[in-house]
Amino acid sequence: MGGRHDHMRTHTAEGVRQLHLCPSCGSDLVQPSEWEPVDGQRWRLTLLCPNCGRLERDVFGAAEVAMFEEKVDSGVTALIDDLRVLAASNRAYEVERFGKALSHDLLLPEDF
Repeated sequence: MGGRHDHMRTHTAEGVRQLHLCPSCGSDLVQPSEWEPVDGQRWRLTLLCPNCGRLERDVFGAAEVAMFEEKVDSGVTALIDDLRVLAASNRAYEVERFGKALSHDLLLPEDF
């Protein structure tokens, strides 16, 4: 991998860099670890790829940061949705186990 292929993979058709994509390994899990405004149109970001450990600190324009923020927000939403499904599944399992314990007289007053 290298050169033009990496640029095409990490940039939109309009040439805007997709900051959530790691230029080194291609992971789509790049996350911001630090950010600060430079001026009204640019941000200094520190980006970390959890897949390969690549760390990058650079200044990016508003279009790149806005697209990145949308990706991060959609990732957070997906994680919260998955957490809700997992929590509901765990509760259902606990209710089932409790019901079985009740039906087999396995619960004692000291269990509470």
